[in-house]
Amino acid sequence: MKNFIKMCAVVASFFVTDMAAAEVYLYNSYGAGIIYRLTVKAFTEEKVLGNLATIQLYNTAWPNRPTILIRTNKSYSRFTDLKPYLDQIAQEEAAHPRQDAYISINPSSLYQEWNISIHWQAETFRKALESKRY
Repeated sequence: MKNFIKMCAVVASFFVTDMAAAEVYLYNSYGAGIIYRLTVKAFTEEKVLGNLATIQLYNTAWPNRPTILIRTNKSYSRFTDLKPYLDQIAQEEAAHPRQDAYISINPSSLYQEWNISIHWQAETFRKALESKRY
């Protein structure tokens, strides 16, 4: 009986973890390509994200949250850390079960460095996008 209860607890923990874990995406609607740098421990990836493109960054269930930086594709621009937005996602995640977080880089004016927002979309939105890729 004890083993059965333990097994039920383990199975239930998988469902709870699955429900709580969100995928985090970076969506570029800036109007031009941007460069993102994703670092997890010793691994670093730096790529250009084209306008109106989306890239999956990480899953919130990962034990190590990555560092994510963005900049314009101009050689003189500095990187901006997205940590405040990742912190916001971590705080809001429980209020958005079965939803994924999208960090949107939106058009900005000359007077602001970046216009960044977070949107939550149902997992079905992501699955619909994935099914249209092919």
